[in-house]
Amino acid sequence: MDENAQSIINIMFDSQTKIREMIFKTQKENLHQRRAFLLSIGTVSSAIIGFTLPTIGSSPLIRHSYILYGGLFCLLLNVFITFALLAYIYSVESKKLEQVQTAYEGFTGKTSELASQLKSNQITIDTFIKGCANSAPQFSKISKATNYIHIIVNIIIFASFFSGLVCITLSLIPW
Repeated sequence: MDENAQSIINIMFDSQTKIREMIFKTQKENLHQRRAFLLSIGTVSSAIIGFTLPTIGSSPLIRHSYILYGGLFCLLLNVFITFALLAYIYSVESKKLEQVQTAYEGFTGKTSELASQLKSNQITIDTFIKGCANSAPQFSKISKATNYIHIIVNIIIFASFFSGLVCITLSLIPW
């Protein structure tokens, strides 16, 4: 095998390693931030419920208790949906990580096999590049999967949170 082919293989493997590390680091940070944000919203909703419940029926500040009940219901709904979504996210991410790991191992195994064939002059550089390109889409299909349920549930979480806050605030305003 000539030096050009060896340098192409080395560059390709180095690039794969750097890209993989960068992608996994970014995804890890993003997932951590999303989980922390959802957990914060659930915790704040729980705290508001906890501080508001003792004032029902005893506080002269509450002018419209039926609106307060609606706000507390929205926040309670928010807490349940938020923690259910977090449980769902953990289970789905676990399954997807297994799929990604399997696909990545298959991809690296295929490229390693092609690289050894290239080193022993069994295949050409063009065949090596085409073989790597043909095995890569299996990995990209898993990583590009979009789950629209998360988007819809996030909208419901934010709407119930802000609706609860607005209702609790409105229950304090005299009309």
